[in-house]
Amino acid sequence: ARPTKDILIEGNIWKNTYDWGGKGTCLGIAGCDSLESTVSNVKFYNNVCWNEQDMGPIINVNCLQDFDENPGSYEFLNNTLYAGGSIGFGVLNISTADIGTFTENDITFQNNIVVIEPRQVAFRFPFTIDSFVSDNNTFSPLAKFIWDGNDIGLGVSNWYDATGQDFSSFECIPTFVDVLNGDLHLDPSDGCALNFGMDLSRDIVTDIDWEGRPADNFWDIGADELSGPPSPDTTPPLRSNAAPSGTLPSGTTQTTISLTTNELATCKYSIKPGVSFD
Repeated sequence: ARPTKDILIEGNIWKNTYDWGGKGTCLGIAGCDSLESTVSNVKFYNNVCWNEQDMGPIINVNCLQDFDENPGSYEFLNNTLYAGGSIGFGVLNISTADIGTFTENDITFQNNIVVIEPRQVAFRFPFTIDSFVSDNNTFSPLAKFIWDGNDIGLGVSNWYDATGQDFSSFECIPTFVDVLNGDLHLDPSDGCALNFGMDLSRDIVTDIDWEGRPADNFWDIGADELSGPPSPDTTPPLRSNAAPSGTLPSGTTQTTISLTTNELATCKYSIKPGVSFD
């Protein structure tokens, strides 16, 4: 055996992954029983894992180096991870049995879309990781999180309260082009992941389709960077507190017109009745 390091896994699509036991995984990292068989510096970028049925953990890590002089690093950036059934031990499952001896590893989980059924496990950590960073992700509502072997409850807010992670993450389900057929490109109408990512240009400059990131001034979360312009906003703003109201007294020569809207808007008026504006 010999050490394996500096691995880049980028731009792949897994659909309905299964092993001989009936439940598969998209990424499994195993080994590390000696210095000669370690796995380190793994980069997992711009990948899509889509399962419409039960599966094992989406990312299963059973190989965190316990050598203080050379800890491993694992980066999971801009992936779209979707599971329509149960997911075994979690989306990101740290399954090594040597609890407490791997705390020096660097694990980064950023700009990822995580869609799972309610009460399924997003993260399962049997111990704490000193250099763990997770932020700017989207999680479907009521995801479960396990940290240091403890179930800390459902939802991103409980996860943040317990760990301080994912302060800038969102609890929502993105709108995809055709999720029933596994097309997990972002739909232009999406309001969950579109334009809400963080700038990771130090590591990534394209998306799963090898189109440049960002397509505009804002990064998208997930494997897809929407290449076209967003759909135009055709919904009128909510209007309130209009003044003056009613009919002005005869002889009025001037007045102040005001209106409150729930978003930036351009107001137009006419001194003639019955004039409409586009």
